[in-house]
Amino acid sequence: QLVTQNERLEEERERQEEDLVVLEDWQEENDALHESMEEAMDLAEAMNQKMASFVQVHNDTVQDYEEKLKKLASTNDRMNQERLSDDDLSTTLRALKEENELLRVQSREAESHFTQEDSLKLQKINTGMDELREENEALRAKLDEAKEVEEGYKQELMEFDAENDAIYRTCVGLQKEIDLLQRKAEYVG
Repeated sequence: QLVTQNERLEEERERQEEDLVVLEDWQEENDALHESMEEAMDLAEAMNQKMASFVQVHNDTVQDYEEKLKKLASTNDRMNQERLSDDDLSTTLRALKEENELLRVQSREAESHFTQEDSLKLQKINTGMDELREENEALRAKLDEAKEVEEGYKQELMEFDAENDAIYRTCVGLQKEIDLLQRKAEYVG
């Protein structure tokens, strides 16, 4: 019966070691997911910086356009004062309008190109981050469950060790009694 109990304890110990290996694997997966999430967050931050840079360039372009409009108004006033002909004024105004329209077209093209490509990338990143968060939460839940199981195993192992120690002490006591009985039998015999 002692041998059976020791075998059972040995099997339980092996099962616990296998469970600990599984826990370590889960921890490695969790670490990899955490690293992927950090990379995705870094990519999103870079995207935000790129968008901020584009907005700044766009604002600078608008400011440049406003300054050119002020110059146009100033030029218009100056031309009126100098009594330039309507043809000169129309030519200058037409050139500024064409330049203004060209700036608007370039601005729209840049804005359209930026928002289509980068919005899709940002949307994919956000979706990926959401999925990673969900997987991370699921892994954490599994890890918590595994830790609870591990605690149970540790408790059982401590109980088995205590029981094994008690059995061992009993065996030692019985062996001493057997030795004593053998000595008495030799002495009597």
